[in-house]
Amino acid sequence: MCADELPQGMFRAMDSLCRGFFWAGESKAFGAQCLVGWDKVTRPHDQGGLGIRDLDLRKFDATLDLQNSCLLLKLIHRLYTANDSSWAAWVNERVDISTMTGDIEGSHWSTLQRLLPVYQSITTVTIGNGTTTSIWHDHWLECGRLTNVYPALASHAATTTATVARVLADGVRAQLVPRLSRLAAQELEEVQEHLQRVRLSSHRDTRCSELFSPDGTLKTSALYKLVMCATYGPGCSYAKFIWDNRASPKVQFFGWLMVQERVQCKTNLLLKNIVNDDQCEVCANGAEDTGHIFYGCSFAQSFWNAIGIQCRIHPLRRHGSCNGPSAPLRSTAIASPCCVTGSFGNIKMKWSSDQHTHPFKGC
Repeated sequence: MCADELPQGMFRAMDSLCRGFFWAGESKAFGAQCLVGWDKVTRPHDQGGLGIRDLDLRKFDATLDLQNSCLLLKLIHRLYTANDSSWAAWVNERVDISTMTGDIEGSHWSTLQRLLPVYQSITTVTIGNGTTTSIWHDHWLECGRLTNVYPALASHAATTTATVARVLADGVRAQLVPRLSRLAAQELEEVQEHLQRVRLSSHRDTRCSELFSPDGTLKTSALYKLVMCATYGPGCSYAKFIWDNRASPKVQFFGWLMVQERVQCKTNLLLKNIVNDDQCEVCANGAEDTGHIFYGCSFAQSFWNAIGIQCRIHPLRRHGSCNGPSAPLRSTAIASPCCVTGSFGNIKMKWSSDQHTHPFKGC
């Protein structure tokens, strides 16, 4: 994936294998075996998921997977930064890397051309000789990219391939159409003021980004996480409760299912037509949903009392939008996250041994 664009069918096949192995331990999983939607599973922990990489997610390009895109950006980064790369030196002799246009053609190069705007959007440039910096699309001025700050002027550009070096040599007016709107003319005056303060040198243009490691390499994992966070919005309220403790991964996973009411309780099994009723067979006092298992059942209440936690009877809320546990859960159980999350596993093992009709297998 870091060398070329992979076919879409390959990503779908790999994603299907991952989903099947995760939920069923087989090459394929069916709907009833998938307790949580795969789009939720592949979110980061702080976004309510399990952090599994989504191999079939497209953000930068409709035909290119996100992870594939992030890895291919390393090739573009090498063109701008690697002084000891024979491939980068060969490419720089044949193309203008500010626009990725030149004597190189092919599907692989077309993919890199489509990803160039992404690389330009995550980097800022310190001007040296100005030959590898696009005047319109790169962030080389403190005010930002010219296409964003001066959109009217950018819409009058005769060409969008001009570099900073070329504009300083020929003048910005030579890069525009003859007639300008009133707003574009005003923006032209401001841009000319910025250009008057720019001084070129003999050094190469230097790129920097918060996504670069100290040695200058591009951290694609950080970029992937950044895109995922931007995709799914603010963090999930129950993420800290589930993951910020010393419980084993198996218990944490069970807690993750619990706060989303996706454990294999009889209420959920009834919806899948696996059992005939949802009556709790331990206390015979109500439907066996997630809230009943952990709060409403007499066995659950005796368990919480035995470990010294006063827990009010309260069903869990639905968490389809990552709302997190209900107030009683936060006020009582989270007082000791490590202990309580471990208690989930104890209840699970106790119930599995006492009641074979409570199938937690696979949770």
